[in-house]
Amino acid sequence: MLIDSRSVAADEVIRGDVCIIGAGPAGIAMACAMRKQPFRVVLLESGSLSPQPATQALYRGRNVGREYFPLDGCRVRTFGGSTQRWGGWCRSLDPEDFEARPWVPGSGWPIRREDLACHYRRARELCQLVVAEGEIDSGPPLPGRPRIPLTGGLTTTVYQFSPPTRFGPAYREELNQAENIAVYLSANVVRLEGGEHGGPLRAAIVRTLADKAFRVEARVFVLAAGGIENPRILLASRDARPDGLGNENDLVGRFFMEHLHVPLGCFVPVRPNTNLSLYVEGRRGVQRPLGALTVTPEARRAQRLYGFSAAFFPPTRKSVATVLRDQARLRHPWRLHAASIARSGTLGFGLRVLDGLIRHGHLALAAGTAPVLRPGVRQVYEIMGRGEQTPLWESRVTVGRDRDRLGVPIAELDWRVSAGDLANMMASLESIGRGLLASAAGTLYLPEDSGAAWADRITGSWHHIGTTRMHAEPAHGVVDAQCRVHSVPNLYVTGSSVFPTGGYANPVLTTVALALRLADHLTQSLTGRLPP
Repeated sequence: MLIDSRSVAADEVIRGDVCIIGAGPAGIAMACAMRKQPFRVVLLESGSLSPQPATQALYRGRNVGREYFPLDGCRVRTFGGSTQRWGGWCRSLDPEDFEARPWVPGSGWPIRREDLACHYRRARELCQLVVAEGEIDSGPPLPGRPRIPLTGGLTTTVYQFSPPTRFGPAYREELNQAENIAVYLSANVVRLEGGEHGGPLRAAIVRTLADKAFRVEARVFVLAAGGIENPRILLASRDARPDGLGNENDLVGRFFMEHLHVPLGCFVPVRPNTNLSLYVEGRRGVQRPLGALTVTPEARRAQRLYGFSAAFFPPTRKSVATVLRDQARLRHPWRLHAASIARSGTLGFGLRVLDGLIRHGHLALAAGTAPVLRPGVRQVYEIMGRGEQTPLWESRVTVGRDRDRLGVPIAELDWRVSAGDLANMMASLESIGRGLLASAAGTLYLPEDSGAAWADRITGSWHHIGTTRMHAEPAHGVVDAQCRVHSVPNLYVTGSSVFPTGGYANPVLTTVALALRLADHLTQSLTGRLPP
């Protein structure tokens, strides 16, 4: 049942067995998994069925680190959460992403990839993927979309695409018809009450923008509000613990990570008219797999590389014209490792391109006209890299002195990127370039300015990872392997905020899988079916 919280009587007490805070993909996945169970679920969502400016403004915060998206612009405060603006990219994390890697500080999950296997299958169904069973990296060839024959430690990784599924509209009626689930819209959780002396939570305190307050009492509470709001709510809940709930070791909000996106260069296939349709994104709304290049797990271990993938994008006339117009002085590319990689400036995204593309016949210039790709010669593809980020203690979400309209301290984001992250991206791309050359597939043109200029071009992607990380030991994580806050016996956190590391895959599929795993755990616990 869906209920407008503005219709709830002031100071009313709503009781349930499970209280889930946040109706994005994680919260909705949990509620769907708990349908028809013999316990009552209360799902609290700050937004309504569509975005509202006054509600969205509650996300406003402050960026105090490197440049990032406005905090009220990179999330959607509505039923369905940020899936309202999701691109649909889906891929599970690789098995090695869960492993402790000595060269990646803070790596190693307290669960393994196989612990999520059945949950990934159900997550694919909720995300409405055409291929619901497993990854398709090594499956049969896709008709008309061949893989590049690759050697030299290089492989193709394949992303699947959700329609994309808007979790709110997709599962609204299912939840509305569920007899054991009550969804409260326009319900803003301003703090959590209880937790004194290591004891349990008692209630979530809710306020509406109509200045009405009520409380929700439950046996179990689950935070599913995202990588910025999860720590914000914990840090704002200071009645029992002055540093915030679960923050005894100063870990709440720490280790904020993103997927590092940066335009890296360009790829020129060795053969004209090479069929790269697997590697080029199709029309929006068309569910077809998309290939990207990545270093094999074996080569990644040998070279001590982080997760990284490189995707192709066809350049447009506008992007080629822009980069050449901005290039005041052309330089000659040079060869690395006996002509293995041609280094040049970056093509596309308003950056620079070098004359290597012109000298090798891939671009043509005519006096007084825009540069164009020459017909009948090799294609040129822009390269966008997506890299895993080092978990940094200093990269964090905290709360400031200013408060929002409901009196909750605003979030402050201090996002940081390490020099090692830049080195990893460059080393990964060079490894990909060597693999392409060894495979006789083509030439990868890389930028010369891989230092500060590269760092300035890095952007995030609304992937808010870390901040309530999972670890078996309270000294190193906020939640345990079951996503329970170490120091609060009936409080759980789910979503990408519990990821210890981020890999290179988009987080939604793993977020949904973890939520389903937690739903199963809580269902077994509440129905007495957990093993002794």
